[in-house]
Amino acid sequence: PPVGCPITPKDSYWKLIKTLYGLKRSPHHWYKTAKQILKELGFKQSKHFPCIFFGQLIKHQPPIYLRLYVNDFIFFSQSPAVKEKFMKEFSTK
Repeated sequence: PPVGCPITPKDSYWKLIKTLYGLKRSPHHWYKTAKQILKELGFKQSKHFPCIFFGQLIKHQPPIYLRLYVNDFIFFSQSPAVKEKFMKEFSTK
């Protein structure tokens, strides 16, 4: 608890229910959540570079590639339809 909190007994601890922005573990928690969502969307993780994901969201369309880093990512595909589908699917999760 914050130092000097009047309602918390001395020598007690608070348990966080979810990760807060700015904590040491926040980037790890975000990466873990994003990785789970990407796998649900059908992405595969690179064996040699764990921050690289790829997948084919629309049959007979070019694949999409994604690089995930700490709390940010970048993606690209040759097909605008694939990009739009990814943005729509990811934003609903």
